[in-house]
Amino acid sequence: MPFRERPRERLQKFGASSLSDSELLAIILRSGGTTAGVIELSTKLLKEFGSLRKLLFADLNYLISIRYLGVAKAASICAVGELAARCFAPEELDRPEIDTPLTVYDLIRPRILGKEKECLYLLSLDLRNKLIKINLISVGTLSQALSDSREVLRTALLNNASSIIIAHNHPSGGLEPSNEDRLFTERLALTAVQIGINFLDHVIVTSDGHYSFKKGGLLSFNNERR
Repeated sequence: MPFRERPRERLQKFGASSLSDSELLAIILRSGGTTAGVIELSTKLLKEFGSLRKLLFADLNYLISIRYLGVAKAASICAVGELAARCFAPEELDRPEIDTPLTVYDLIRPRILGKEKECLYLLSLDLRNKLIKINLISVGTLSQALSDSREVLRTALLNNASSIIIAHNHPSGGLEPSNEDRLFTERLALTAVQIGINFLDHVIVTSDGHYSFKKGGLLSFNNERR
């Protein structure tokens, strides 16, 4: 490739926004293989995965198995994906007030991007509903998060939480709560009030939207402590 047409030189002269996805990826990969240049390799990867997002959040072991990638290149791709997700995650140190399901969505969405398994998160809140901490409680199968109410509440007590919200993703993209989601939520909410913790909501999060149990009318009892 002529010197002036190489991705790094083009970035230096015209800026990163002028480069295509394959050119930006080529800078990350740095080199191709014995029979494929770095641009060719980048183009092939984007075509194979179907989108840049799917590539950046792909499983490390699967990436390593692809010809010409190996551990170093695969790790670089995964690192860029994680950095991208963290850029969109609000800092917990800001301790935002959790006053709507949309606030929960904004906090959790960056954490679930590219996740192919259900992840259950606990948001612990203080007396003013300000965020204390977000904990990843469990990573389950494609169909359900493997956890129980005891682990959620144990973590909430360790965080000295006054109120809690739980959130989990649906890798399928659907927002409709499953029967397991409903049963788990009811059991957790009932147990929380018994030990003096307010259960405020359960929010299902996907990359494109969210569903609130509270707004959907699925919290059918007064679960706030008295």
